[in-house]
Amino acid sequence: MDELKKVVEFVQADPSHYDYAEFLGELNGYRVYNPVFRDRDAHIGFPRYVMVDDEEIRWTDNDELEEVIITFFDTENEDE
Repeated sequence: MDELKKVVEFVQADPSHYDYAEFLGELNGYRVYNPVFRDRDAHIGFPRYVMVDDEEIRWTDNDELEEVIITFFDTENEDE
């Protein structure tokens, strides 16, 4: 099965009911995906990302969360 299809099944099985996932890039040996809602953009709590390697598909842990945000999202201009 295609990796993206596996990731989409993983995020759709979550109680938050994400609709799909977008590939962000690679980080520390993992391929990182951003789970996305199709018709809504609200998620209560910290953002969640999916980490994939050849052996597992899992959610980021708290230590990885900040690294994913710094690596893939421009946070320098958010206050402007």
